[in-house]
Amino acid sequence: MKNDRNVLPIGDQTKKILLTGAYVDTLAAGGGSAEVKGYNHRTMLDELRTMFGKRIRFTKSPSDEEIHSADVVFCNVGTLDSEGWDRPFALPAEQENLVKRCVAENTNTVVIVTSGGGARMTDWSERAKAILYAWYVGQSGNTALAEILAGKINPSGKLPITIEKEFQDSPGAGYTPKGEELYSGWNSDGEEAHPVYDVRYDEGIFVGYRWYEKKNIEPLFPFGHGLSYTSFEYRDLDISREKAGQPVVSLRFTVKNAGIREGAEVAQVYVQDVECSVPRPVKELKGFRKVSLKPGQQTTVRVDLHASDFAFWNPETRRWQAGPGVFRILVGSSSADLRLAGEVSMERFDAP
Repeated sequence: MKNDRNVLPIGDQTKKILLTGAYVDTLAAGGGSAEVKGYNHRTMLDELRTMFGKRIRFTKSPSDEEIHSADVVFCNVGTLDSEGWDRPFALPAEQENLVKRCVAENTNTVVIVTSGGGARMTDWSERAKAILYAWYVGQSGNTALAEILAGKINPSGKLPITIEKEFQDSPGAGYTPKGEELYSGWNSDGEEAHPVYDVRYDEGIFVGYRWYEKKNIEPLFPFGHGLSYTSFEYRDLDISREKAGQPVVSLRFTVKNAGIREGAEVAQVYVQDVECSVPRPVKELKGFRKVSLKPGQQTTVRVDLHASDFAFWNPETRRWQAGPGVFRILVGSSSADLRLAGEVSMERFDAP
């Protein structure tokens, strides 16, 4: 999610690495049906010791001096998620206090988040030197985590969600009645006795990143965001109309690895209806391609857009309709990092 001044990956010159946090010596996982036991579990501590050897020092409750004297701090925070309860957006207070201490005492703090969803990072995200969102890694995913931290592999993941700055920015804010508190655990008798209340889903078509863009809310990390240890350049967007029976619009553009490491990029294509007779999202993801490139290598990416990619549901005609009008084609590395833009005009047609 973040990598200021390329603190990651960790090279051989980094001698003192402090490892601390919530799920370092146990496996981060969800509750309920997500609590799969598996086998041959490899904890974060196991894999980082294997990767970095004696340079790693693990302390559950480090002193300020231990944090300050390390060359780099790996601080793990996370959440326990389950289908049986709603967890707060904020981290547990103990974890929040630890990560705040780490970023205050050491400017080379790398925060590793192990969670099943978004979490509040607003109070420390700017001071963290790097943020690696690991989700729930499963029984052997900590091997990949260690390889990413050491630069053995180049990360290429992209956020499938939007992470807000505050829960108030979410369309789900305020769903709990006044006086109610979230709880975790299983209490069948208590749940059966608890009065039922309505939870309203009012987003309509503005689900996910579409909500934040419609409301003009800047998230902490946008949908589709994800960094690499190399950099990619986009250029030469070409938009062409195909013959009847073929895709409505064919896009071609060039992606180049402009860095010194081999890596993979997920190029994303969004469509924006400039003017429509019904409310529509600011833009919508309609295609993506993942390309792997060596340093200096470039490739031509093709994405075909069909009639359904431009269409909206017309409540008057009760049909999927596209046009007439102008559509903007936006190409980039995330929903908020758009590098190329073009336009296509089309007459009205009913989509199949």
